[in-house]
Amino acid sequence: SDVENCFTHNKMTDARFPRRIIIYLDEYESGQVGGMYREFQSVSYGTADASSEWYLTLKRNMLSMGFQVSIYHPCLFYKGTPSTKDFIMVSVATDDFIRLNQPTEAARASMQQFKDDLDARWPMKHEDEVTEILGVKIVRTATGTLQCTQPTELKKIEALFFPGGSVPEVLVPLYPHIQSDGNELKDAEQVSTPSSKYRSLLGSLQYMRCTRIDILDTLSILAERSNVPRLRDKHALYWLAAYLLTSRLVPMCFHPVSYEDGGVTADGVLQWSLFSDCSW
Repeated sequence: SDVENCFTHNKMTDARFPRRIIIYLDEYESGQVGGMYREFQSVSYGTADASSEWYLTLKRNMLSMGFQVSIYHPCLFYKGTPSTKDFIMVSVATDDFIRLNQPTEAARASMQQFKDDLDARWPMKHEDEVTEILGVKIVRTATGTLQCTQPTELKKIEALFFPGGSVPEVLVPLYPHIQSDGNELKDAEQVSTPSSKYRSLLGSLQYMRCTRIDILDTLSILAERSNVPRLRDKHALYWLAAYLLTSRLVPMCFHPVSYEDGGVTADGVLQWSLFSDCSW
């Protein structure tokens, strides 16, 4: 869900520091002969505390709707419990709400009530079947598994590293001539390479950490070399890019698991099982 023009809903009367903000609009901006003055009725766009006021406005409204603030993050809210089968969670990034609910009638009804409450407070846009979030493509399979990939980012990587379209097949993320302890041969690959270019290439690969946990260790090793990169390190970036493109169809999966099989526990904690196959 999305709140339209969220900062305009920070009522000045509810602000921590109520004040009068008056601005002058000239004839061109206002369309009035001689210009005009306008007074803000909200802590809105252009004010230093607009974002913090919006969080307070949001939190106040979420609490009034029966939500609690998670102890793990101030922008994560929850309502109900898994044991009563009416559990819903809402993660907020400024004006964007990611809504999750248990697959039960009670939880679906609670989520619909939440949407209705939002509509009564602010102008909203809702989307129930999400297929993409911030460049991450989301596919729900017939069994309920969520598959997350980043095809747009991979196309950028291919255009940057292999503009000719010929991508070598690479099956492991870390370049074989890289040692994690830095104890490498003093050969032709040991010469220095421009750090600015190295950092730019590394940065283009960092976005893939959202869905490719199998490259996290490699990215960490290569990031440590950003200050004085060698030709070997630059080759390692191209190697990693080729690995990502070779395995571009590999998604990060979230499988539905019942409470009995180790899913969400009675106190609402989601148990994670993680496996990453890096065969080197």
